[in-house]
Amino acid sequence: MKPLNCIPVLCLLFMVPSIVSSQDDGEPNGQVWHYLHNSVFITERLAYVHDIGFRHAFPVKDLWRIYYRPSLRFAAGDNLDLYAGTAFINTRENGAQGCFELRPWQAASFEWPRYGKMRLDHFFRLEERLFSEPGAEGISPALRARYRLNMKLPLNKPGMRNNTLYLKGNAEFFYQISMGQENLFHRRFGAGLGYRVDPRWAMELLYVFTNTSNIPFDDIVYPVHVLQVKLYRAFFPH
Repeated sequence: MKPLNCIPVLCLLFMVPSIVSSQDDGEPNGQVWHYLHNSVFITERLAYVHDIGFRHAFPVKDLWRIYYRPSLRFAAGDNLDLYAGTAFINTRENGAQGCFELRPWQAASFEWPRYGKMRLDHFFRLEERLFSEPGAEGISPALRARYRLNMKLPLNKPGMRNNTLYLKGNAEFFYQISMGQENLFHRRFGAGLGYRVDPRWAMELLYVFTNTSNIPFDDIVYPVHVLQVKLYRAFFPH
């Protein structure tokens, strides 16, 4: 597929945030999300994957979140990856008590279809959320399902090779079932550029629009404009 053929897809990705933002309550705010994504290959099919992330609003004192998400990824087939992991998340918001969350999760991903150089992949994740709600005793549980559609399009190479500049877009949908609270539906749309240095290094810079609550147990949803910065690092056995 020629790059010009993807212009309608990109226009849709950029139009969706403005459409859905009118449906949310509250003023939009800005955040920056930083990610360091490491993959340590144990064998050709098994890898230890861990993400380190830091999110903050403007100014930083108003809201920040830090997390660590270790997992195992198993290549169950040529086009199917299975995941199992957990996440440790600490959130702080100005004027509110902090929240610590433990989040076991399971996931599956596959790539389909391909249109010329453009690659589409699907990611399904089920999360069991366990967090401490300020002022409440014990642990508050919730169950959340996620689906993400990713698109990558190399711009200067015929495929994802060394020194490849690529276009990236994604759309993600969340549905959370909380015990004793209103069920929540969130969505997230992103678009931007990435650069693949070689199989060991890649980086991405994306604009993301999402509607979310600052604290996990809060059912008040805000529109958020995000600058997302990602660094990918892979370690191979040889």
